[in-house]
Amino acid sequence: MTSTCELANTEEVTAAYYPGLLVIRASGTVPESCWRVTISKSLLTVWPPEFAIEQCRTSEVCLPAIRPYSIERSFPIQSIPEHVVIHDGQGPPREIEVDVQPDAAAAAGPQVRGEFVGYSDALSYDAALRDAVEQVPVSSNPDQGYFRFTVTEVAGEVGGIAGLRRLAVRIETDD
Repeated sequence: MTSTCELANTEEVTAAYYPGLLVIRASGTVPESCWRVTISKSLLTVWPPEFAIEQCRTSEVCLPAIRPYSIERSFPIQSIPEHVVIHDGQGPPREIEVDVQPDAAAAAGPQVRGEFVGYSDALSYDAALRDAVEQVPVSSNPDQGYFRFTVTEVAGEVGGIAGLRRLAVRIETDD
């Protein structure tokens, strides 16, 4: 089965900044039981950051039952954006204000769960993957320095007036 994805219908989308971490939360409903909702960051380096909220059909056979969803994703980010741009099924892209949280969240230690994108200007998969893995904050405690990840996307840009030769590898880490 080929995956069918489309922008998800959302009822609420929020963005919060914790030191070094941007958290995007979305909730809404999907039209059938077999849809999975994801939040992904644009592979382009743009400001303010842009995110897509998509729903993907996971099976050819689905129960026609409207099902609520609630999803949260964390993205490492050093600068504090005032807004983020959201692409969802609610029409044209829109800006959402970012709620900046107090520094108390930094005391909880590094978050390993999230999505990280690595880049290579030499079209090197190894270099882009290494760049993504090196962005994952790892505890200084050797017992807690382990994490698992899944490569969720590989994309490239080649050509144009600037002579682009850029490869991006997106990974998702597990708890």
